Amino acid sequence: MQKSKANIFLWSAIALLGVTLTGCLKTSEPQRQAAKAYVSMLHLATKTPAVAVQIYFNDTLVSGTFDAGGVSQTYSPVNTGNFVVKFKKSTKDSIVASIPFTRFDSLGFYSMVLFNEPSGSNVNAMVIEDDFSDLTLDKPYFRFWQLSPGINDLGPVDLYIDNNKIFSQRSLADNEFSDYYNGFTASTAGYHKFEVKVKGSTGTDSVVYTLNDVNLLAGNAYTFYLAGNPGGTGSNALGLGVLRAAN
Repeated sequence: MQKSKANIFLWSAIALLGVTLTGCLKTSEPQRQAAKAYVSMLHLATKTPAVAVQIYFNDTLVSGTFDAGGVSQTYSPVNTGNFVVKFKKSTKDSIVASIPFTRFDSLGFYSMVLFNEPSGSNVNAMVIEDDFSDLTLDKPYFRFWQLSPGINDLGPVDLYIDNNKIFSQRSLADNEFSDYYNGFTASTAGYHKFEVKVKGSTGTDSVVYTLNDVNLLAGNAYTFYLAGNPGGTGSNALGLGVLRAAN
């Protein structure tokens, strides 16, 4: 389903962490620049043996190197069109995961995600078209993705904000095929507590992870993502990440 494009003035630019994708053609005459699509990368396939990757559109390299756990802090421009997206090991020409032909429209915004399957270290990939068209300047907005295979083994999770349940029964990468889970929910500006809980075999809620004093700013969109695994270390440590949309 084609979605509306973003009103990009809602987000302030911050330092680029990740990829630089375009060059500049020097000429004596002003040249009209082709419209670009914009992508953000979340490399959350951190289960051992995790590897650094680079992104290819068909067979053209379009990114720098993303270490496991690396996340783009801004969207970066890419050419528009239909491409097979390939994630290759940075050290050799070996495909870690791929996404079939995907259309990247001009002025469209997209999140590309790598994550591990529940069993083993196999890597899956998905691309999400980010729709900011309904956001307004007077509220902050957020969404939540469950991308921890280790927690998925314990059961679906619930997300609480300030002790109020917002999302129930979220399973691993359930946003891959759900526009609802990829949309943004309005909230109130200010500091909030975010908690992820899982219901045990006895029916009692157990807290998986807590983030205190998260400052949500009006006119901004945030992606909260549960990643890593219980008992993991370094990039594979369990955590609730927060990514603010910026260009």
